[in-house]
Amino acid sequence: MTPIDFGNGMPRQRYAKQRIDGIVARYKALGLSSPEFNTLVDTVLAGMNKLDIADLDTTQANREHASAQECALALAKKDYRTAEKVKRLFESWYEYDWRGQKGELPTYELLIDHAAALPRLVEAARNGANNGNHTRNNPTDYQRPAAATFTQAEWREYAAQKREELPF
Repeated sequence: MTPIDFGNGMPRQRYAKQRIDGIVARYKALGLSSPEFNTLVDTVLAGMNKLDIADLDTTQANREHASAQECALALAKKDYRTAEKVKRLFESWYEYDWRGQKGELPTYELLIDHAAALPRLVEAARNGANNGNHTRNNPTDYQRPAAATFTQAEWREYAAQKREELPF
């Protein structure tokens, strides 16, 4: 690959190498080898149905691969260090999360949040509480507050009070 010179003497290849060196240092600090980390990243991409996209030579593919690497690092910190554990995490997404039950794929951020919440979800499912749903975005968990009804006179009084409080 020929480096691209941006006119400031800093080729694009140098930035890519610095990014790669940073990723390598981070997964080695977690005790993962290169093959283990690559398998973890590929498992995340496969679970997201983005493995084919990440294999392309495009900007979007580079973004997907970088996002999957960050996700894999976050999951490794939460003790999901093998492909089998990550596969089980995806399976639990479809079992416990309401979006997964509808067949939706998780985002990288949602998968990381799900990994953090999974022990609590399993415990709740064992106890039969909340049907395993844990997200605040679950429409069945949200109860809209009752609408306040005011008479026209009450609204006028309220507006007059607010006008008196204004500094101008």
